Amino acid sequence: MRDTLTMHATTAFWVLGAFLFFTSIGAVRVDAQALRATILGTVKDATGATLPGVSVEAKNLLTGVAQSVVTNGQGRFNLPDLPLGTYEVQASIAGFQTVVHKGLTLTVGSQNVVDFTLPIGTVSETVTVTGESPMVDTTSAAFATTISQKQISDLPLNGRNYAQLITLSPGVTTVQFTGSLFGRQQVYSVAGGRPEGQAFLLDNTNVANFWNRAAGSGVLGTTLGVEAIAEFQTLTNTYSAQFGGGGGAINAITRSGANALHGSAFEFVRNSRFDARQFFDDPTKPKPPFTRNQYGGSLGGPIKRDRAFFFLNYEGIKQNLGETRIATVPDANARNGLIPIAGVLTNVGVAAAVKPALDLYPLPTTPLSGGVGQVNQVDTTTGQENYVLGRFDYTLSPNSSLFARYVSDIADLFEPFSGSSIPLWSATNKTNNQIFTTEHRRLLSSSVINQVRFGLVRTRELADNTGAVPALTFFPGRMNGTVSPGSGITVVGANQLNPFDILQRKYSVADDVYWNSGAHAIKFGGAFERQETDINAPFQWGGVWTFTSLQTFLLNQPASIVGALPGQDNAYREFRENDVTAYVQDDWKASQRITLNLGLRYAPTTNATVTPGITLVDPPLSPAFTPVGTVFAKNASLKNFDPRLGVVYDPFDNHKTSIRAGFGIFHNVVAPRAYASAYNLNPPFPIGGQD
Repeated sequence: MRDTLTMHATTAFWVLGAFLFFTSIGAVRVDAQALRATILGTVKDATGATLPGVSVEAKNLLTGVAQSVVTNGQGRFNLPDLPLGTYEVQASIAGFQTVVHKGLTLTVGSQNVVDFTLPIGTVSETVTVTGESPMVDTTSAAFATTISQKQISDLPLNGRNYAQLITLSPGVTTVQFTGSLFGRQQVYSVAGGRPEGQAFLLDNTNVANFWNRAAGSGVLGTTLGVEAIAEFQTLTNTYSAQFGGGGGAINAITRSGANALHGSAFEFVRNSRFDARQFFDDPTKPKPPFTRNQYGGSLGGPIKRDRAFFFLNYEGIKQNLGETRIATVPDANARNGLIPIAGVLTNVGVAAAVKPALDLYPLPTTPLSGGVGQVNQVDTTTGQENYVLGRFDYTLSPNSSLFARYVSDIADLFEPFSGSSIPLWSATNKTNNQIFTTEHRRLLSSSVINQVRFGLVRTRELADNTGAVPALTFFPGRMNGTVSPGSGITVVGANQLNPFDILQRKYSVADDVYWNSGAHAIKFGGAFERQETDINAPFQWGGVWTFTSLQTFLLNQPASIVGALPGQDNAYREFRENDVTAYVQDDWKASQRITLNLGLRYAPTTNATVTPGITLVDPPLSPAFTPVGTVFAKNASLKNFDPRLGVVYDPFDNHKTSIRAGFGIFHNVVAPRAYASAYNLNPPFPIGGQD
């Protein structure tokens, strides 16, 4: 169908695309997304002829807020960017009866097709149609998995970690990292892609932390806020140009208040009284204790009926986990310098420099061969977390609304076994996440909606060693080095990934426009994000002595020592970059049964700067060190063009069958998590090694 109106809209599509492209170069990337729902369809009379000029109104039954539009010359209407909830939709025009569709539930990112057939009559006469939302998507080639708020509440999420919902999508696998530096949350591989780079969106704001974990605490491995999540969606294939991410985008929408006051309260308890004994627990001793309490509640309701609403949520965790570790230690003979050599107990002696480290080992309770034995070590890991969310929604007028949402997530964890299976080198780990989003939405006309958003995401993860043992102070002023004796003997000393402090601040501003023109539902927008990352991670700061065997350990014959060079242990770095996003997406109803999804996304970043200005050796040009002020020699992100193409076919024109195909290119933007370590471990923080 190529009428004049369609041709004009198609021309406008490419003009807008070119405008966004040329105006975005040199700016920064903003993850401009649209996460709410759409109602669209066609209005016809009893003969099947389309009806232009029909007034279509969608009303949210929870808040009483309504939005209306008039059908175009082809009898089509489109109501985009609607808040989630249960709706009734009515169509009316003089000379015809009013038809009302009830029971329509909008989910995150859904395209809900509602067609009307108006009988001849008067507007005062009403025909009511009751039915659920269509289950088959006949408008988009995107592959999405949506989880409702009831499903989120009912599913047995271990630790009430809503990020686990990602695994309900096909083609998603989990990857688990250990240790506090890299975070304790699971990461996810989508369709075989790298387990990083996905977009984690909370109310349109990318809330991922430094390591691209979801919006939660790094130290407890949680993503709290189950009570506050209205719906959760995972996009895993051929989604539109609105969304970034390296092959996956995760959308979570927070709940808002409604005209009726609603709330909840809960407490979940885990206790070792109900647990079986762990495999390594000593059967002659009581089970190591384990208690975990998760508690909280939510409350939402009206401030002013049909206009202003609030929602509050609090969740807390307190846990004490007794752990049993098996330590392999030198036996009593070895502590006196007697070890088996070629099957003969031989006195090799104990070097005076080694004895302080040797005395840190407890005696074994289970003898093994080779001068070593094993002993059980029991201690308790403690942690707590407090999560608070507040949201405010306000309808300023029938054409204007805004909302603001704030999240605070603070947690700490005490680890007695941070550096060794002998609990002498404990560590404290802390997380402090602050997230704020505010958004203003305005109907500029019956066919144009503008949405402006500001976001602030501040995540901080830090850890420090708290157990000080003078015997392992290898450098003046630096406590807690490490000794690795060899022969399978347990390492003694502190975690050499500690201390570290990673603070990241992301400031973003974005603008999205929805424009319905003829057969085209056009969305375009752009975003700018300022990203500031401060890192202090003096790896192997305390020094590491490595031996090849028990014999070389007792004789003080190390294979190597590695540590930060004296006077050159400044590992603090500041990285600064600006990220830009521009996109245009046209969902074109090419015919009654065929919809084309056409989009283009451009997401470059500036070449990040690094402070203090460090130096790298550049042998081809000079034997000396060369100052470096930016992370990369050349900015490869300037070619981050991501086209998207989708085709959707409704073969029977009844919205019950859909044939879909799509194509897309998705860039995983290079972030500080990928390059920071290369600069942390270079001058003015060089690590030296001696064999």
